[in-house]
Amino acid sequence: PPPVNDLQDAARALCPAIDPVIRAVGRSGADYTLVSGSGPTVFGVFHDPERARAAAAALPGAVAVEPVPAGYGEVRPA
Repeated sequence: PPPVNDLQDAARALCPAIDPVIRAVGRSGADYTLVSGSGPTVFGVFHDPERARAAAAALPGAVAVEPVPAGYGEVRPA
């Protein structure tokens, strides 16, 4: 299932300036776009590191971080 931030709608209601940023990150090719915590940081999840780097280069103020390996933070049964 896609990631969800329960605080995203509240952050968007309080700060409508978040919406164009969410749309820009989504148009840049992100597989998922979310607000971090209660905002105002917006981030995109990219399954392709090269797409992430290209998006970071195209979006003003964006930063690409090195890929996080699949399964990072994954909850596994004991």
